[in-house]
Amino acid sequence: MLDRVFATVDRLWVRIAGGCLALALVIGAIAYASQPTERDYESVRNTLTDFVTAAGDRDGDAACKLLTPQGRQIVTAEVPGVSCETYARSFGFDVAGLGSVTLHLPADLPGQVLLDASNMTDPAGHPVQRKVLMVRTSNGYRIAAISR
Repeated sequence: MLDRVFATVDRLWVRIAGGCLALALVIGAIAYASQPTERDYESVRNTLTDFVTAAGDRDGDAACKLLTPQGRQIVTAEVPGVSCETYARSFGFDVAGLGSVTLHLPADLPGQVLLDASNMTDPAGHPVQRKVLMVRTSNGYRIAAISR
């Protein structure tokens, strides 16, 4: 009787081990695929950096793509009849003090984030006295408003 048990175990242990390995690989693949490609913090940081760069270059297309519809509406209200892109190329955006900030944010953020003196510092560690309202969209965080 015991010989039969050992014979069965000898035949099946390779299949059981292979099955466990396959299951572990499937679980690992699912876990990897479900990870976000960019953390909220990184999306906020990258959007702000890209906007400051585009604004500095007066690249209206790139800068305006990083604004929410509300943000573009605020821009176009300043000079009626002028598109956001034309405004950016002609007048530029005031991004003074935002070029080399350090953000102090958790990795996961709510859908709307206000960057201000409480979570944004300059290279010397001083609070930045500007405000930037960021909103999560289907394309990551976008800028809804910037204070002067």
